[in-house]
Amino acid sequence: VRALIEAKATVDHARPDGSTALMSASSHGHVECVRALIEAKATVNRARPDGWTALMSASQDGHIECVRALIEAKATVDHARPDGWTALMVASGDGHDECVRALIEAKANVHLRLNGSGITALDIRVGHCAISRPLRMRTSFVE
Repeated sequence: VRALIEAKATVDHARPDGSTALMSASSHGHVECVRALIEAKATVNRARPDGWTALMSASQDGHIECVRALIEAKATVDHARPDGWTALMVASGDGHDECVRALIEAKANVHLRLNGSGITALDIRVGHCAISRPLRMRTSFVE
C-alpha cells in the first residue's frame, strides 16, 4: 500500500458502491494499511451512499486495532446510517466486546436508537441472536 501511495495513487478513490481502500482495509483487519492510508490523508469519515463507514467495517468484523486507529484519527463514533445503525450497534450485534469498549471509551452515545424501533446497542447486544440477526437481514451489511 505504501508503494502505491508513494506513486500518488488516489487514496480516496471510491468503487461504484462507494467503498474506499480505507473501508476495505478496515473490513479485512489490515491495520498497517489503515494507518498508511490515514497518514496519506484518506478521508476517515467518508461514507458510502448507504451511510457505511470504515469504522463500521472494522467494528462489524471485530478488528480492534483498526477500530483504535480510526478512533485515533478522529473517526466520528456516532455516525449513523440512514436506518440508524452506528458502529457501536454493529459491534454489539456481532458480539465484538473489545470494539464495544473502545467505542464507549471514545464517547460513543449508548442511547442512540434504530430508526422506528427504539432499539439501542444494549438491546442489540442482549438480544444478540433474537434481535440482531433479523435486523441485519433487513439492513444489508454487505461490504
